[in-house]
Amino acid sequence: MVNVAKNVVLRLLSYQATRALESRSLKTTEAFIGVLGTGAMSLAHVRAALDHLRRSRTTGSVEILFHPGRARHDEASLWSDRPELQAFYLSENRDREAELLCSPVLDQLLRTYGAVAGDRATLTPPAKAAR
Repeated sequence: MVNVAKNVVLRLLSYQATRALESRSLKTTEAFIGVLGTGAMSLAHVRAALDHLRRSRTTGSVEILFHPGRARHDEASLWSDRPELQAFYLSENRDREAELLCSPVLDQLLRTYGAVAGDRATLTPPAKAAR
């Protein structure tokens, strides 16, 4: 539910910001994917979001949010007073997101939706975190 609330707030704020930017002839992306999947982005989530954009006839640039970096377990004490942040920063989902970003499967999916070669940075998979 937290991600749904964040999504609603961000949509309202981005609507206002987009109008202000457009009045100054500044460009923004046409879509943003990932708030609802924060902390657990998957290929299925990206595909579903891109399918939704296609059905709604959204064209142009799309930004996709991932959280690919994970804190080391010896850093857990940095968030000892915030267990929800500790869980987020130490989550193995962050490793899975990094692996997905480096996956040729994601690259192929993006090409299916019209991503131009070179739109993405070339990433190397992260080293497995020490436990």
